[in-house]
Amino acid sequence: MSVPPRPASWLLRRMAASTKRSEVEGDLLEAYESWQSQGRAYAQLRFWREVLLIPVWRIVAAWREKCAESSHAHMDSAIRDLPARRPSHATESLQPVAQDIRYGVRTMLRSPSFAVVSVLILGLGIGANTTMFTLVNSLFMQAPPSISKPDELVGLTLQDAHNVISYFS
Repeated sequence: MSVPPRPASWLLRRMAASTKRSEVEGDLLEAYESWQSQGRAYAQLRFWREVLLIPVWRIVAAWREKCAESSHAHMDSAIRDLPARRPSHATESLQPVAQDIRYGVRTMLRSPSFAVVSVLILGLGIGANTTMFTLVNSLFMQAPPSISKPDELVGLTLQDAHNVISYFS
């Protein structure tokens, strides 16, 4: 049995809420043991993913708590008025990420059509980029299929007295 990655475990101890730290750590260790049946690399990646999602779940929990307190208030004001907590040393660098997430949720709630159009445009851009990379890679970076042993190809460059360069392969 292997142990979870040390940096992820260290980060887990720093990011989990102090009241729930042992419970969260125990649950993740149990889950890590079950993920190992699908391979060590899978278990480590999944453990990292779960550890890195802890700040997101803390934001969601604070948002739900605030919404439950003010059930008649609009969701936008509930997100804007989240309680300001003094961040620990390990989460100080995550504050801009939390602000970006809150801003993104507010923007999507104000204009869901803009959010849908943005996601579609991003999807088209990523798809076009992937298609172009695949095309360039297959045409220019890979050897043609007619060459059986491309690693044995040799190129010769000859230069004569008149500085005429000839290239042979």
